[in-house]
Amino acid sequence: MSTQSAVRPRPIDAARAKPLRGHRDEIRNRVAAADQILLLLDFDGTLAPIVDDPASAKMPAAVRETLISLSEADRVRVCIISGRALADVRARVGIPALIYAGNHGLEIEGQGLCYTEPEAGLRRPLIRELCGSLSTRLGRVAGIEVENKGLTAAIHFRRAPAARAEVLDVTWREISRRRDDLVLRMGKMVCEIRPSTNWDKGAAALWLKERLYGTKPALTICIGDDLTDEDAFGALPDGVNIKVGDTAGTRACYHAEGPKDIQEFLSWLKEWVRQ
Repeated sequence: MSTQSAVRPRPIDAARAKPLRGHRDEIRNRVAAADQILLLLDFDGTLAPIVDDPASAKMPAAVRETLISLSEADRVRVCIISGRALADVRARVGIPALIYAGNHGLEIEGQGLCYTEPEAGLRRPLIRELCGSLSTRLGRVAGIEVENKGLTAAIHFRRAPAARAEVLDVTWREISRRRDDLVLRMGKMVCEIRPSTNWDKGAAALWLKERLYGTKPALTICIGDDLTDEDAFGALPDGVNIKVGDTAGTRACYHAEGPKDIQEFLSWLKEWVRQ
């Protein structure tokens, strides 16, 4: 597979996701039958509750202990794949043995892997300059945070929801002035600015699966709560895909209400892989 792009399976049609709790045995049977398991986990809204200030997001200690146990299982590889910068999410999770994919998979490290999507790497100066302009133009709006994540940028307006239209207008104008090098995607109360590249969480998930297992079969379990996680769900149609929260239009086959349900599921999984 080229490091520039990933060959993507045809996305599955959106279907009604099944309640996670009601299909526990179904998933357990798939886990029992799998020789290898690749566990792909989002951070915010999945392992850690969503909070108004992104800098204060914390993963519960019980979740950390469960992830440590899972990472010690012979047939499990655990990867945290987040929109946060790699260094940020790695510090918040704090488990050296895991694989970390930051900036929606644009940068990956852990277990001997080290990768930065080339086109994104070249646009660091552009992202830095854009963040400076956005900070100047949006700095007067209380509750708005412009975050430079190195390879991408984010404009958080969770603490200023009334400013959504202004944030979108200003951000779009700033992006439009910079040719076709950047794209805008929406998340939960955040504008995400990324390099114009065909790499996303789905491409990163496929890259990881190939690097870790080659042509050997492996069951993927992918869990996330936001639009960016849909890229991974679509790329892994045969996996156990779990959408956290709103399921409208999701490609996931299962859904959970919130991080507490995921904490419970990971505890189940810890027991299943020991059997």
